[in-house]
Amino acid sequence: MWRVSIKEKNRKRAIAMGLVLGIACSMLHGTAIDAKKSTVKKKVIYKCSKLIVADGTKYKISQVAKGTRGRYWTDQGSVDHQLSKLIKNKKVKWISRDRNLKMKGASFTAKKPGTYKLTGTAKKEKYQLTLEVVSKKPKTDLSQVTYMVIRSGSDGSSVKIQDPDLVRDFCAMICAADYTFDHKLAKKGRRVGWNYAVKFYAANGEEQYAILNSVPEYYYTSSKYAEIHAHTAKLFNQEKEAQHIAK
Repeated sequence: MWRVSIKEKNRKRAIAMGLVLGIACSMLHGTAIDAKKSTVKKKVIYKCSKLIVADGTKYKISQVAKGTRGRYWTDQGSVDHQLSKLIKNKKVKWISRDRNLKMKGASFTAKKPGTYKLTGTAKKEKYQLTLEVVSKKPKTDLSQVTYMVIRSGSDGSSVKIQDPDLVRDFCAMICAADYTFDHKLAKKGRRVGWNYAVKFYAANGEEQYAILNSVPEYYYTSSKYAEIHAHTAKLFNQEKEAQHIAK
């Protein structure tokens, strides 16, 4: 009986020691994993400035990266770099989850206007781009326009054009302008200062269309730019003179 009890005690002691060692090893293993995790650096995520591009046009990432800034935030503040420099000589995989944005290697084509997300992943970095896709050739419907308001960018004064013939002729000129998206202008951004702004209204006062400096948006061009500008100035000055005479 005495020998049995000694053996039983030794067995229990061995089991207890095994449990203690098992727990200790598990804790040490967990600590080692945590230490390993702490040494693994997370990817730096750069959020890039918004890009304006046209639908139905193929763009290379290297093309749109020029002039685009990538920024990430630290405890000390933000860090800003040129996207073209960030991705230079790096293997970057570009993806988009939107079906309307067709990806092919380092190029993309948007099927229709909208806002899309594009992400590039490198070994240590990630780049997040927002694409604002606009119409390559915007369509205008000015059939409901009955009057226009022209505002001067120099003094802020405005005139209202209600003569049906003048309104019809001006609308015809805008519809024939054949506006086309210009990627270089889009990358430069909106310029400060303007000469004339024109807004087109329906009879109920609802705005139908608007142009600034002869174009609907700063990133469109037209071969009739000078013609539209000259005609706008002429209408503005004529109406101003008419108002002055009426007084």
